[in-house]
Amino acid sequence: MALLMLPLSAQLTQADDPTVLFVDDDPELNVAIQEARRDLDTFLKYARKSKLPHAYNVRITLHSSKDDTVEYLWVFAPKRKFGIEEVYVANINEQPKLREHRVFSNMIEFHYNQITDWAVVKNGQNFGNYSGRIFTMRDPKYAKHFDVYYSKNPVPGSGDWP
Repeated sequence: MALLMLPLSAQLTQADDPTVLFVDDDPELNVAIQEARRDLDTFLKYARKSKLPHAYNVRITLHSSKDDTVEYLWVFAPKRKFGIEEVYVANINEQPKLREHRVFSNMIEFHYNQITDWAVVKNGQNFGNYSGRIFTMRDPKYAKHFDVYYSKNPVPGSGDWP
């Protein structure tokens, strides 16, 4: 079973940030990951140039060395590791549930292939966050609140990136 963490809003507390369980072969989640990866290079290009790096988040996978669990964590302000093309560093943007040795705001290193989603916030609108869009469609309690938070089009226009 895979664990999905969703950063929902800067105004929410960590207690408001739900943990959602998905199975590894969830067809909607896998489509969302493919869609996010399709636009990932564009996202990373704008993230590198941004003067607001904390507006940029990516979701990464962490595989457990003890068992077959996978935790998805949001990290903010991803930067390429100096001299290594496909390796990034970023700060954890939530409290991990399965990785007790990691905590909110810790720096983490990850590979490009571990990125499964991205999100950027501008003027209160959340672009990307393909996995979060699926979650809100499935849970009316959150959909009612977050429908206004998500942009109509997941990908910003060229002039809409912060």
